[in-house]
Amino acid sequence: MCIKNTIYYNALVKSSEFKSSVKTIWNKTNGIVDISSKIEEMRVLFKSAAEYDAKLWDVNHNPNNKVFTDFDGHVDYLKDVLVQRYNVVSDEINTY
Repeated sequence: MCIKNTIYYNALVKSSEFKSSVKTIWNKTNGIVDISSKIEEMRVLFKSAAEYDAKLWDVNHNPNNKVFTDFDGHVDYLKDVLVQRYNVVSDEINTY
């Protein structure tokens, strides 16, 4: 579902105060955390634990029914999705 098709989005973006506040907050906080770098740090921290977990439980799925052969596949998918969503939000906010 596209967020633009929800009643909440339509109601909020009609408010110039809301849009101005969101843009101000976004521009103040944007870039504080580099998503890609943070995910890579976490990849290193969790990789061996995830591999042991997969051997123990033999589970390799996610809510989107995507199948990956290893932990890195999961992390790469997560990273791509989060970066894409971040960029969409950033682009949208900057059009206010």
